[in-house]
Amino acid sequence: MNNLFLFLKKNSHVFFFLVLQFICILMIYYSLHYPHYVLGKIAKEIIYPVQQVQNEVIRHFHLETENADLLQQNLQLLREDKRNFVERGDTLKPVFETDAQHRQIRIYDYLAANVIYSTVDKKHNYLIIDRGSEDGITNDMAVFTATGVVGVTCDVSKQFATVMSVLHLDTRISAKILPTNYIGTVIWTGHDTEAQLTDIPRHVNIEVGDTVITSGYSNVYPKEIMIGTVSSTDYGRHGEGQTIKLALSTNFYHLNSVFIAKNLYKDELDTLKSRLKNE
Repeated sequence: MNNLFLFLKKNSHVFFFLVLQFICILMIYYSLHYPHYVLGKIAKEIIYPVQQVQNEVIRHFHLETENADLLQQNLQLLREDKRNFVERGDTLKPVFETDAQHRQIRIYDYLAANVIYSTVDKKHNYLIIDRGSEDGITNDMAVFTATGVVGVTCDVSKQFATVMSVLHLDTRISAKILPTNYIGTVIWTGHDTEAQLTDIPRHVNIEVGDTVITSGYSNVYPKEIMIGTVSSTDYGRHGEGQTIKLALSTNFYHLNSVFIAKNLYKDELDTLKSRLKNE
């Protein structure tokens, strides 16, 4: 301890000089504008990148929370859409067997999922989503986003499901073209995000920019989900239907979250269809 006091006493003039220097620097900094400006600029150049990184990290976590909340809000709105229900205002059953609260029957229900794997550069493209049989997922369920169709589930495990993308040569989607309301079939051409609408008669007037949506006839896709817009038309040879090219509305290169549609009466409807005679 004595040695410390001796050291401080011996070098007191040095410490006094350093204190005075610090006071002088502060006085110069606050009295002259240019040094104030230069030092402030240097401090900003050092601190700003650090703050920027900090803000990006905070924003990233906030965006994840906001996106999850927004996805749940969209899911709720989707479930409440009137197109998911059929009205039973009339019935042949005796009146005492009906109940007003049961006259609105839900046909489709929905679930949200995240895409964890996706391909876009093959002739047969697939996705994998983080929902499986434990979440009620089965084969032949429609998968889509807020912007349009994505594909159909084709293989399911407990925790995950494989989706056959619309970008697949086996794709067949029952579609309706607006404003004419004609029904056709959408197939993928094998070229990027371009599709083709078939089975539309030659006499139907189709314009570039016309909207193509799901028809709801397949028991897989709910009706009126966006597929794409007409990019070109070609009447081809006499006697053939029109060749209608579509620009798909879904961005398959940037898929994060999707919705899965479950037709609650699909088995019943498929059973009835299986009894139909092909004439």
